[in-house]
This record gives sequence, structure tokens and C-alpha cells, in this order.
Amino acid sequence: MKRKQTLAALVLFNVVLLASLVVTVLSPQPAQAQFGAGKGNYTMVAGQMQGQPQSAIYILDLNRGMCYWIVYNSDNDKTTVIARADVGADLRAAIGGK
Repeated sequence: MKRKQTLAALVLFNVVLLASLVVTVLSPQPAQAQFGAGKGNYTMVAGQMQGQPQSAIYILDLNRGMCYWIVYNSDNDKTTVIARADVGADLRAAIGGK
């Protein structure tokens, strides 16, 4: 009788372990795109450039207030910064230099 109880306890324990493993594996994990605090705060958007056949990536550096326009050239497998702008200065100029 003792042997059957031990076997039933082990089977039940294995079922609990399996269930916890399934819950751990199937639950969504938080994104780790910007691992660590203070490294940077960026927003990236892909979009078309007027008059250009390729698309650009617009990167907004929220810590510095800068916006970068970056293009990928598939011919030489390089990225090129096309332009950059100080968003803070542009906004100040737009509202009258305040």
C-alpha cells in the first residue's frame, strides 16, 4: 500500500512540474530591446522619402532631441545617415523662439 501511495505522489508531483513548465514556456516574455536603464530612448519609424526609390528609417533620439534619417543601400550593404535635425531647436523656432 505504501508503494502505491509513493508512486501516486510522484506521478502527481511530475504532473505539477509539467504544468508549471508549460505555463513558464507559453507565457509571453517582456521585450528586452533596450536592456538596461539609461542606455537610450529611441523611436524608429520606416517610411518613404520623396523622390527616392528606397525607403528610409527615421530614428528619434528622445534623450538628445535629435532625429536621424538613415538609408540602407543594398548595393554595398551599408547604411548612410542622410540628414539629422535638432527637433528641440526646430520646435522652439516654430513657436517663436521661446
